[in-house]
Amino acid sequence: MSNDFTSLGIAAAKNKDYELAVDFFQKAIDADFNNPKNYNNLANALSDLGLIDDAILQYKKAIELAPNYTNAHLNLATTYQTIGNTDAALESFYKVLSFDNGHIDALTNCFYIHFAKKEYVKATFFIARLIEDHPTNIGYLYNQAVTAMLLNEREVTLKHLKLILAIDPNHNPTQHLLAMHGAGEPLEVAPRKYIEDLFNGFANHFEIDLVQHLQYRIPQKIALYVNQSIDKKRSVLDLGCGTGLVGLALNGQYAKLVGVDLAKNMLEKAAEKSIYNELIQSDICDYFISHTEKFDLIVAADVLIYVGKLEAIFSAVSLALSQHGQFIFSIESSDLDDYQLTSTGRYKHSKSYIESLARQYHLVLELLQEEVIRLEGTHPVHGFLVVLRL
Repeated sequence: MSNDFTSLGIAAAKNKDYELAVDFFQKAIDADFNNPKNYNNLANALSDLGLIDDAILQYKKAIELAPNYTNAHLNLATTYQTIGNTDAALESFYKVLSFDNGHIDALTNCFYIHFAKKEYVKATFFIARLIEDHPTNIGYLYNQAVTAMLLNEREVTLKHLKLILAIDPNHNPTQHLLAMHGAGEPLEVAPRKYIEDLFNGFANHFEIDLVQHLQYRIPQKIALYVNQSIDKKRSVLDLGCGTGLVGLALNGQYAKLVGVDLAKNMLEKAAEKSIYNELIQSDICDYFISHTEKFDLIVAADVLIYVGKLEAIFSAVSLALSQHGQFIFSIESSDLDDYQLTSTGRYKHSKSYIESLARQYHLVLELLQEEVIRLEGTHPVHGFLVVLRL
């Protein structure tokens, strides 16, 4: 009888009729109250209904009946993660590892939780354990390299990056990290995966880190210039919009605002502000290829620092600007070449390079103003706020 109710509950859940599924799983428990799977199934359906506290209670009942019930521990951990209780999630993942020390999902989640909490030494333990069982997994090797880099362990970083290139010589994020460490040729642009991983990981604490800790004020400086110089009826394209700091700073000084960003998690944060008419997940150049709309103002705040060679972007922007439209952006300044990759993974650009690009793409230079872009630790990062007009 219990199995019949379980089958009906699973069928209802597959049809996304979670209330019916709850009813059937409860009947399965009534028929067999000592079966931990029945409680786990009920908890899953309750979780799908958004009844998180009730789900947690049922997962715990399943675990009481079967202390080594892996799925119940994993589901409980995942549920804790959804409500931001990472400490409780870790406790459940640790429990899984206590009776299966090679469990991939548990090890992976422990790594990512500790990494997100900036507990890099602890994160290293879990990624190293994954590599022990999967020595040629590029994702694991890359995560180990990034973690070692954040711990300033140069030799460990280079070791794992070179292992990756031995497996896949064309792995662009690895090439980029090697170039950052002076062990490879710089790419013309930071790789897409590098940017996506970087900013998807930053999304939850991006504004606190950048605005509060690193004193980032470029959006406000852009807004100050824009509000003094353009008509509120204009359309605005925010390239690399991130969590929406530029859109927020513009404070409604536009008729239409479109945001473009590679990182899905950053776009979700921007959407929460309810200030963009449209948000699009895309690489900048890909966006211009697939969209022909013209804008009165195009903004790129702290975006071109992840692009070395800027010709393609300048060409696309010049075609996407309406008559007399403006292109406003920030860069980090270089006294050397047209552009150079730094150990931060960002690019610096020279004043003469920007001036040359403006002439090449028939853009009038209205402003090239020295600014402190942000802090790097306690040190100011110098750059320019640039305004070009078609």
